[in-house]
Amino acid sequence: MATTSVPDDLRFDTILVDEAQDLDARAFACLQAYLAADGDFVWIGDPEQRLNESPPPVLEGFATFRLCENFRTPQGIARELADLAPAGTIFRNPLEGTGLRMLQTTPEGEASAIASEIDRLRAGGHALEDLIVLELGGLSALDRFGSRIGSYTLRRFTGRYSAESEQILTDGDLDVETIWRFKGQQRAHVIVVGLGADGLAKARTRRALYVALTRATVGASLVMVS
Repeated sequence: MATTSVPDDLRFDTILVDEAQDLDARAFACLQAYLAADGDFVWIGDPEQRLNESPPPVLEGFATFRLCENFRTPQGIARELADLAPAGTIFRNPLEGTGLRMLQTTPEGEASAIASEIDRLRAGGHALEDLIVLELGGLSALDRFGSRIGSYTLRRFTGRYSAESEQILTDGDLDVETIWRFKGQQRAHVIVVGLGADGLAKARTRRALYVALTRATVGASLVMVS
């Protein structure tokens, strides 16, 4: 139990932490400090989707309940995840979806390839709010697109917050995000970018790609630059 001094009126009978897999021991100790004596601490997360490379906290004394079922991912994408999905994963979504589409392009042609894919998806019935471009790298990696991809202006996090602690986003009609910030969320179709030259050689890259592709409820596109 953390020994940080916290006033009694800031201690809670129950603390529930969702998407906890990327928190480290320091974050765990800080949260634990706000737990009332004999309180309940619920730690929800998938260690197989951990993107943080720092050591996770040791959860001593916790009763563990492990689920291996995925109810979001359609079968058309699930079949493509055979080498990425954690052992024992069961994909329960019975719908086929539209599968995974692979797009090969150059650094100079990346934005055009993405714009063309968005045009194709919209022609097939998707609205812009159904779509999101997901970067496997950090927030600064999105800078390469500037303020638009083709004719689409980009809505993205500026890295700043308002006085009310709300995220400040740019004005735009197409959402672009990093998988770090989008994990735990979903869209009908995700367009994944940022797969580096080393491909899937790194374990963290494989986990990031798995997390990104499992954000889709219908279909996904993977843009590979060479």
